[in-house]
Amino acid sequence: MPNEVAKTDGNSAKTMIAIDPSGEIKNVAVNASGNLITSVAGGATEAKQDSIITALTAGDAMPAIDDMFNAVIAVAAATADSVLVAAPGALKQIWVYSIMLTVAAAGTVLFESGTASARSGVIPLGVAGGFSQSSSDKQIPIMRCATNESLTLTTVGAGANAAGFLSYAIVSV
Repeated sequence: MPNEVAKTDGNSAKTMIAIDPSGEIKNVAVNASGNLITSVAGGATEAKQDSIITALTAGDAMPAIDDMFNAVIAVAAATADSVLVAAPGALKQIWVYSIMLTVAAAGTVLFESGTASARSGVIPLGVAGGFSQSSSDKQIPIMRCATNESLTLTTVGAGANAAGFLSYAIVSV
C-alpha cells in the first residue's frame, strides 16, 4: 500500500515498491496522477531514487484501464488451454487483479497468456484444494496477458475440475 510523503515543493506524493530493470526491489514515489516523480526529499537517498525512477520510466506512461470485469472459472478436469477471458483485441491486454480457484480432486492448474506463454507456474492442489490471490492496486496486477492474447487455464488430473472466479481489466497499451 502506498505511503504519503511530503516533497520539497510542498505537494505530496506516494511511495511505492517497484522492480528496477535489474530485478531489484526499490521504493519509488508517484505524484497524485500516478506518474513517477524524479525528486524525492531525503538527502543521499534522493540521488539513488532519482536514478531508479529514470530507469523505471524510460518514457512509458501508465496504460489506461478501459473497463473492469468478473469472470466465472469452470474448467473440466484434464483440459488444456480452456479460455477464461477471450483475447481483447488489438493494442489491449488482460490484467488480472484477483483469483479464487478450487479443484474437486487432486491435480494441477496452469494459467497462460494464449496457449503457450505461462503466467503462473504449475500449481499443485490437493483434494478439495484451492487458493486465492488479489491486488488492491490497479497499477500492479497479479498477472497480465500479452497484447491481444486470451487468458487460458490448463487442468491436469482425473477429477480435477476447476471452479472459482477472477476479476480483471481490459487495458489499452
